[in-house]
Amino acid sequence: DRKTISYHRNKMVDPFDLPKFKINRYRYFKELENSKIVLSPYGWGEINFRDYETFSTGALLVKPNMNHMHTWPDFFVNKKTYFGVDWHFDDIKQIVQNLLDNYDHFSNIAINGKQNYLKWKKTSYLEENFLQYFKNNPLRKLDHYRFCSCCFRR
Repeated sequence: DRKTISYHRNKMVDPFDLPKFKINRYRYFKELENSKIVLSPYGWGEINFRDYETFSTGALLVKPNMNHMHTWPDFFVNKKTYFGVDWHFDDIKQIVQNLLDNYDHFSNIAINGKQNYLKWKKTSYLEENFLQYFKNNPLRKLDHYRFCSCCFRR
């Protein structure tokens, strides 16, 4: 329900005492483009549009750990394409401060996330790998996978 979702979002963002107000879409994407780090709590599921918007802008995606889930394509490789944090966010403020203070050390994660995302957005790469994946993996083995439909847009 909405209370559960807002609870999780607030738990991740509240330690920062940031203003909470809606902004228009143009300003939202400007904010993303100018951000080094983007916090992305779970929404109606583990994966949400903000994840892909973050990858596309090249910011460092910080979200609850995704190690419990397999996705294809594999966009969520902890400390390689995103930075996973504890689901309780107990030390989120310290983690974000460390990421900002040492951004040069962690920026490769943001770069990897963007490069991986853009690679999969190429229609030829996607078509070739999509077909190859299903040739090599019978559907009965895919029950535990979530497929990232954002890649299939043109």
